[in-house]
Amino acid sequence: MRSSFKAPFVKNSVFAKLEKNKIPVFFRTKSRSTTIIPPMLGKIVGVHNGKFYFYIRITAAMLNTKLGAYVDTTQTGRMIHITKKNLKKKKRK
Repeated sequence: MRSSFKAPFVKNSVFAKLEKNKIPVFFRTKSRSTTIIPPMLGKIVGVHNGKFYFYIRITAAMLNTKLGAYVDTTQTGRMIHITKKNLKKKKRK
């Protein structure tokens, strides 16, 4: 939890993209710790999860939360067990 007297954290590169005269409809960032601020409303942001960019549309309900809260970094379920090595083992059996 960030102290109430501090401003919300927004990475400089993300803030620079928002300040430009031509505000982009979407942009990509690896900064998962960036806080969602009002100039981002209605934009589509590509958030990196360590492997891919996942695109999320920013709504009013998301204000003052982190970008990383909406993108998982770990795989869940069966897909984590499907690797080339494990597939070779299954073919042998």
